[in-house]
Amino acid sequence: MTNSTNIDNKPSINRDESLSHLAQRLNIVTPMLNRFMHFSCKEIGLRSPRDLCLLALLSKHSLSQAHLLKMLNVNAPALSKQIDVLAQNGFLDRQASEEDRRSQVLSITPEGKHKLLEAAKVNERRLKEMLAEANDEQLIQILEATETLTNVITSRMENVHKSHACAWRTQHNPHHSGETHE
Repeated sequence: MTNSTNIDNKPSINRDESLSHLAQRLNIVTPMLNRFMHFSCKEIGLRSPRDLCLLALLSKHSLSQAHLLKMLNVNAPALSKQIDVLAQNGFLDRQASEEDRRSQVLSITPEGKHKLLEAAKVNERRLKEMLAEANDEQLIQILEATETLTNVITSRMENVHKSHACAWRTQHNPHHSGETHE
């Protein structure tokens, strides 16, 4: 990675090169983290990290299946099956949408919230074991990097959520200006 300094003596980077390097690093660590998450999910009775992801998303907002499809970029049959299993296990609830009775709104149940808390405890224990050999400086760097990555990705997911909600309102109400009120 090429680093230099700009006119203010602040470090600058080659953005494309840095993003390529980040993608390479994530391609290495993501499968390891997926395996870590897979074992954590099995320990608490979930089928996969995707179940945990879906419950985490629904803990923030009630969402339609169409919205989840757009956010998660998965195929409809796979998501339907996942939703069916989570609903059968009592982790999420389906209600008819007030705006469109043909659509269902999904929300997390108290059992689903409990499952998320259980997962957090298991993940914390497993992560402490995994990172036991990291020194304080490394832990701070990991924490700062994951905090930044989480904020960037969360912001992106929220923007997808807002644009989907705005597009739905515009599509279903031709007189709607496209503004969102929050």
